[in-house]
Amino acid sequence: FGAVFVLFGLTVWGCGKTNEPVARVGNSSITTSQFEETFIKKRSIDAAQQATLAQKENVLNEMVNRRLQYLEAVAQGLDRRPDFLKKKKDFIKQTTFWAGIEANVIPRVIPEKEIKNIWRHSNINLKIRHILLKIAPNATKKQIDSTRVLAGEILKKLRSGNDFVQMAEKYSGDERTKRYGGNMGYVKWEQLDPKIRNIVFSLKRYQISEPLRTAEGFEIIQVLQRRIFPRKPYELARVQILNTLMRRNTRALNQAYIAYWGELQKKYKVVWFDKNIKLLADSLYFPRPRRTPKGFAPDTSSQFKKLSPKQMDLPLVKYSEKTYTINAFADLVSTGPSHRTRKPLRGEKAIRSILDNILQREIIAKEAQKRGLVNKERYQKQISDFLNRQLYQTIRSEEITKKVVVTDSMLKRFYKEHPGLYKEAPRVKVQVVMVKNKDLADKVYRLARKGQNFTRLAEKYNQMAGTKKSKGMLGYIGQNSYGLIGTEAFRGKVGEVRGPLNQGSNYYVLKILARKPERLKTFKEARFDVEKDLRGRLTRYREKEWLNQLHKKFPVVIFKKNLENTFQEYSTEGI
Repeated sequence: FGAVFVLFGLTVWGCGKTNEPVARVGNSSITTSQFEETFIKKRSIDAAQQATLAQKENVLNEMVNRRLQYLEAVAQGLDRRPDFLKKKKDFIKQTTFWAGIEANVIPRVIPEKEIKNIWRHSNINLKIRHILLKIAPNATKKQIDSTRVLAGEILKKLRSGNDFVQMAEKYSGDERTKRYGGNMGYVKWEQLDPKIRNIVFSLKRYQISEPLRTAEGFEIIQVLQRRIFPRKPYELARVQILNTLMRRNTRALNQAYIAYWGELQKKYKVVWFDKNIKLLADSLYFPRPRRTPKGFAPDTSSQFKKLSPKQMDLPLVKYSEKTYTINAFADLVSTGPSHRTRKPLRGEKAIRSILDNILQREIIAKEAQKRGLVNKERYQKQISDFLNRQLYQTIRSEEITKKVVVTDSMLKRFYKEHPGLYKEAPRVKVQVVMVKNKDLADKVYRLARKGQNFTRLAEKYNQMAGTKKSKGMLGYIGQNSYGLIGTEAFRGKVGEVRGPLNQGSNYYVLKILARKPERLKTFKEARFDVEKDLRGRLTRYREKEWLNQLHKKFPVVIFKKNLENTFQEYSTEGI
C-alpha cells in the first residue's frame, strides 16, 4: 500500500459533495466525507446535523493535528521502518483471516440481509401496547384454537370501539404491562419477535394488528407513536450491529466455524502424523526457567535438544501446500510472537492444539486470499486505519514522549514550587456499628453514650460487610468517604458517639477515635504524583511546541464554507 493510501484509504460511504475539502494540510486534503465519518463516530446523525460551527471546528482541528503528525511520520520514513512493515504484514494476515470468517462462517448464522434489515429499521422507534393471550408450551390443539378464537373476539371488540386499556387490563397475560393498559413503551426492531417484526413495523399510527402468533401465544398490537431519526451510514453502523448479533449467536457461530474448518481440512488434504507428535511429546526436555528483565520465563527453545537432526525433520502435520516439521514447529514456538507460550510444552494435546490453531489461521486466510476478499473496501479501510494509528503512535513517541526528560532535581523543584498540590486532606479515624433496624440502632447508640465498650458493641451488633472481622473499624477516612458517615464524622469531636444515621436501608452508629490534620506530604510520599504532574505539563508543552513547528512546515488552510455545509445533504438511503 502506498504512503497516501495508508492514511486516506478508501471511504466506504458518502453523501452529497463528499470530495470537497474542508481543510488542506500540506499537499493533502481532508474531504467532507472523511470529516463527516469522523464526526459521527461518537455522535448521532441528529446531533451532527445540529452541530454548531465551533463544534465542527474542534473536531476538524483534531483531524488536522493528526494529519500533520502523519505527514511528519512519512517525511521521517517511519512507514519504511522494518518494525512498521512487520506490523503491517501481520495485520494484513489477521484481516485476511477475519475476511474469510465474515464471508464463510458468519453468513451461515447471520445473513447480511438480517444486518441490513436491522440497519434499515435502526432509525425507527415504535411506541406500542399489546394484549397477550398466553399459550403454555405443552398446550393441546384444542387449547390453541380456543385462544385463537378469543383473540379474534377481542379484536372485534377493539375495532368496534372498546377501550384498549380496559381490554388489556381484563385479558392480557403480560403481568408487567397489563396494569398500564398493555403499554410497552418504545421498542426497536431487534427487540420484537422475528416472526412479527415486519407486520408491526408496517402498522400505521393507532392501527391495530390481527392476532399474531408468537413464542408466548397470541398478541394483538397497536402502534401509538412512531419516532424516526436520521441513521448512520450502513458501513459505520454494521460493525456494532454485527457484534451484537454475534454475541447473541455465539454457540451457533462456533458450530458453523467447526463445520467450515472441517470442510477446509478435506479440501486442503490435512494429514496428521500422530506417531511423530507422540515422539515429540515423549522427547521434550524441561529446562529450568531463565532470568529475563520481567522475571523468570521458561526456555522453550531448548525443549527440543533431545531430538536428533533427522528426527527434527519429521513431519507433524501437512496440507496440500505446506508441511510442518518438528524443526518448523520449534521455530514457531521459540520465536513466533503469535504462538509463543509462557509455559513449556507438555503432551500431545498441547502440540496438536498449537498446530491446529496455526493451520486454521493459515488455511482460512489462504482461502480468503485466493478469493480476493481482503481487497474489499471494508477491509482495505480497516488496514488503512490501523496503519495510520501505528504511525501516529510512533511519531508521537519519537517527537514527544522520548523528548520529555524528567530529572530528580526537576521533580524536587516542582514539588517545592507547588506545595498545594501535594497536601493530604484531614482525616478522621472512625469505628462503626451498622444495623438494619432503627430500634436496634437507637439501643446501640444509647448503650454507647452510657459508656459501654464500643468495640464489644461492634462485635455483637455490627452487620457491615468488610468490617466484621475488624470489629467495625473503618480506619482513617476523608470527609467525602462513605457518604453521610464521612460528613457526620467530621462534625464530631474525638471520643464522641454520633448517630444513628440513616443511609439507604441501613442505620449507623459512629465513634470518632482520632483526627489527623491537613499536612504536606513528604517528597518521597508524593514523588509518584509529582512525576506524573510534571511529566504531564512538559508533555503538553512539548506537544504544543511541536505542532506549531508542523504548522509552519505543512501549511494548513480551512475551508469554512464547506465545513458549515457538512451534513446538509446527508443521506444514507439505498445501499
